[in-house]
Amino acid sequence: MASTLGSLSPRPDVVIVDPARAGLDPSLVAFLRKTAAPRRIVYVSCNPTTQARDLRALCNDETEDIASSGAKYTLVSVTPVDMFPQTTHVETVAVLDRNEMKISTLKG
Repeated sequence: MASTLGSLSPRPDVVIVDPARAGLDPSLVAFLRKTAAPRRIVYVSCNPTTQARDLRALCNDETEDIASSGAKYTLVSVTPVDMFPQTTHVETVAVLDRNEMKISTLKG
């Protein structure tokens, strides 16, 4: 996935991800932070636990297990979507915006 995104020209402003229950691959998180750095990421998930792990990696510098450098993101909103009534399952849609302060670091 990361190699496919890396070959896109021009680079996308918005990336929508909808991973399997295991969440985003660590190499994709690192790629989104270091190389692609889209302006906005929309993250659709059926597993809030792995989504929380990935959001932490995208938003914080402290995470060393997935991505520790590159553009940081701010969590703008999280919206639950009940697509499966009468069950405990819920989809969540998170919107993240890139912190503009990091852009000059990425370019230089």
